[in-house]
Amino acid sequence: MLPCLPRQIRLVKKGTSVVTQEDIDRRIAKIFHDRAQDTLDYLNDTLNELLPGNHSPAEGLLLAHFLAGYDGYNDITFDRKWPPSGHGWGTQFSYLAKVREGEIVTFAFQVLCGEHCRELAVLVDYDRIGQRTPDKNRRENLLMSLGFRVMSFSESEVINNSSECYERVNLLLFELNNEVLAEAGHIRG
Repeated sequence: MLPCLPRQIRLVKKGTSVVTQEDIDRRIAKIFHDRAQDTLDYLNDTLNELLPGNHSPAEGLLLAHFLAGYDGYNDITFDRKWPPSGHGWGTQFSYLAKVREGEIVTFAFQVLCGEHCRELAVLVDYDRIGQRTPDKNRRENLLMSLGFRVMSFSESEVINNSSECYERVNLLLFELNNEVLAEAGHIRG
């Protein structure tokens, strides 16, 4: 059951019955199970609410990863508007973020530590996959001029291996966290 708990717990009399360690283990497991179910329900409801209906399967997979995601230090939090209203320390993201008039990115991340900030745009590429077109170059250059780091995945890359795509984003978010932590003087850079 829960081997991490000490086994030297005394039996406790409850009325005329005795509460055993196994009873306690079952109650603890139920608490964890209920919390996990609440989290699952919340994530499913949020995912279904956010997806516009005309989304690609790749967007749905990445959105699920990011809603349940971790940046190496903290849970990633979702904010409907861009830029997020966050402060303190952590990573927030927006889906279909309007980063500038006429410029929407699939996923925009902001990594904060106090006033220190890094931003990441994650794009799903649907057009002439693997080719560097003038439009793609213009878009990525614009995003970089706005201060974003840019990652791009093809739809098939996400569908065939969304976990690997998420891990690549996660690794970069961890690096961005380290950068802002170093700038803020919390770690050595």
